[in-house]
Amino acid sequence: MLGRSDDPPFREKLSRLCNVLKDSLKGRTDFALIPFQELVTQSGVSEEFACNALDADLIGNMLGRIGATWEGKHFVKVPRDFGLAPT
Repeated sequence: MLGRSDDPPFREKLSRLCNVLKDSLKGRTDFALIPFQELVTQSGVSEEFACNALDADLIGNMLGRIGATWEGKHFVKVPRDFGLAPT
């Protein structure tokens, strides 16, 4: 995150991740599970970027929003309140 938060390509990648994660909740009343590889494929970011974004909770730390978390080794759990400001 050292100085990268203002880098437009970096923010674009994070935005694409957020969009895929948010879309996974459409039509759901509870959390969503998305396979990590599907997240990478749909967002078009590298596995390394997606993994680091989840590990570092970039959505929470950079955007101040509720982010997604790992669910085991191969799935990402998207909470129903994903993208909202924490209360």
